[in-house]
Amino acid sequence: MRTSTAANGDIELFCIDEGDPGDPAVVLVNGAGSTAVMWCRELVDPLLDAGFRVVRFDNRDIGRSSRIPSSMPYEITDLAGDLGAVLDHLDIASAHLLGRSMGGMTVMAFAHADLDRVRSMTLVYTSPCLGDPFEFGLRGPRRDVLEAMADDVAAPPPSSDAERIARRVAETRRFAGPRHPFDEAWAEAEAAADVAHAPVARPAHGMAVMRSPALVPLLGALNRPTLVVHGTADPIIDIGHGRLLAERLPDARLVELDGLGHEMPPAMCTEILPDLLAHLR
Repeated sequence: MRTSTAANGDIELFCIDEGDPGDPAVVLVNGAGSTAVMWCRELVDPLLDAGFRVVRFDNRDIGRSSRIPSSMPYEITDLAGDLGAVLDHLDIASAHLLGRSMGGMTVMAFAHADLDRVRSMTLVYTSPCLGDPFEFGLRGPRRDVLEAMADDVAAPPPSSDAERIARRVAETRRFAGPRHPFDEAWAEAEAAADVAHAPVARPAHGMAVMRSPALVPLLGALNRPTLVVHGTADPIIDIGHGRLLAERLPDARLVELDGLGHEMPPAMCTEILPDLLAHLR
């Protein structure tokens, strides 16, 4: 495991790089509010064993990457620029890109800007239009989850590591669906790793998503093999968003998981591995 720091202008991006640098790279792009350590080994290790180099990084505004002042708003296209900076820093000419939630939006924006550097896309519970879903006949996030997220934002910052871990576990449980039993031990271990990785942060990722224009008009030009993975019980990004992606992208296949929420627990990662590895090959 190699760690380093990429730079996009004045913005520093903490990177974790595993595997043989000569192997094809799979870059894992995080969702809002998550750090590079929040990818389970049940996903990373099989990719390494299959002969891929695996790269993760902290998005701007979280983890060990640069914090962005509120006076400097950013959008998904800026996050796509950060992804390009990570590839440049690690001397990766092209890569398989796997993005979840906001990370999937980043992957699509990057593909639009620099398609030649994209070998394939894997889009996990993401959307091309989360800021304005109703314009495209899609549903927004479930009301009760939105209200709980608003309460989290309004609450005082955690006063201890234990409280921060408890909040992260509660959020993970809130987003989970009934497909897999909730893995309390894994959720606590993941939250503890996140706490150990970096101090608490309240990134402006959600605002970046909401202020970014819809990607729907760009989808027809993203002509790369694409695997779309989405659960029917996702309370944040409804399954309709994944179906729209599969319909509009030129070379896409949808894996629809009944009862899966907005989550990537070990059981889900193990379940999708056969489809993922076949797609990457």
